[in-house]
Amino acid sequence: MVEIGRPGERLPPGPREAALLANYLSSFAIGLAIGGVIPFLTLVLERRGVEEIIVGANSAAGSLGIVALAPFVPRIVQRFGMAASVTGGLLVSTVALLLLGVFESLWAWFLLRPLVAGGTVIQWVVSETWMNSISTSRDRGRVMAVYVTAIAAGFAVGPALLAIVGVDGWLPYLVFGAGILFSAGPMVAVARYAPPMRSGEIATPLFLVRRAPTIFAAMIAVGVYTGGAFTFLPIYGLRGGLGQTDAVLVLTAFLAGNLLFQIPIGWLADRFDQRLLLIGCAVIGVVSPLMMILIFAGPQAGIGPTLLVLLAVWGGAIFGFYTIAITMLGGRFRGEDLALANTAFVMTFECANIAGPALTGAAMWIWSPHGMMGFLVFVAVFFIAVAAVRGLKPE
Repeated sequence: MVEIGRPGERLPPGPREAALLANYLSSFAIGLAIGGVIPFLTLVLERRGVEEIIVGANSAAGSLGIVALAPFVPRIVQRFGMAASVTGGLLVSTVALLLLGVFESLWAWFLLRPLVAGGTVIQWVVSETWMNSISTSRDRGRVMAVYVTAIAAGFAVGPALLAIVGVDGWLPYLVFGAGILFSAGPMVAVARYAPPMRSGEIATPLFLVRRAPTIFAAMIAVGVYTGGAFTFLPIYGLRGGLGQTDAVLVLTAFLAGNLLFQIPIGWLADRFDQRLLLIGCAVIGVVSPLMMILIFAGPQAGIGPTLLVLLAVWGGAIFGFYTIAITMLGGRFRGEDLALANTAFVMTFECANIAGPALTGAAMWIWSPHGMMGFLVFVAVFFIAVAAVRGLKPE
């Protein structure tokens, strides 16, 4: 493997661009596969008559698999190498997905679901660490923004592919299993350009708490925020008086902002103070839910251009937290510390993403339906408060 010291050094332009393209393709493929697998498995359980709370718990088991394996990723890669580690993890994920098609027992599904998700975390951590390692302060925001956009595009295509292959028989298992396994190919093809990943300690979110609290707070905010929005935006639309189709469109418009705005946000991150950009995204995260309350509290709430634009800008800003934070991470850490920081970054996001739906649902139960929006305002204000306490000082 090519030795990389400071980000962007010692890797010629040709290999660097090849490595970035490979990571983008891999990220799109894994986004497509997981974006299809999540609703597919939910629909399978629903058709079997499994109660909603059990369906949700099984989905959360996947995130727990990521959190459980993530701390060991740097050591796994150090021991077995990037190509073998990424391929092995994705192979475990693929086999576990196929086994879900064999076993109908809920106990088996609760044992296998963490492996389906957990097997992908090696690719996740390695890919982000790799791209941050070979980017520079001049283009890191753009590099990471293209990466986030690639994943978002995959997540958008995944459900559409599910609509084509359906949920019956072995076809969806085979198609999405192939997608998971394929995502290893581009990275393995350029493995000789991968940076070494060495670690002398086990990573935990406390690493970020101590070394980069603003980045930690940003991950808490985006994890909780997106987890709650993914789960409850359609329900909020329904309770606000929209029909089922329009309620789904609310979430679609929110997710469209992820695709549309990450590259412009990355461009801004390369040119302006990244912490101020995070605060700007948080301000949008405060104003947008308040505007949603005003719109849906009115007598004639409905889908229109104003609501769709609001949702897209809101979604773009919230996902912008991830783009800006991962860019800041690459500028803040080097070498072994970057691998540890990225692992802690992923763990923090997943832990917050697990908590988000439960907390948002509780807020919605207390004040239906606007408690959801009130809670999301609180989350954004929490981040602004952390940034203010930090005094906007470089970390």
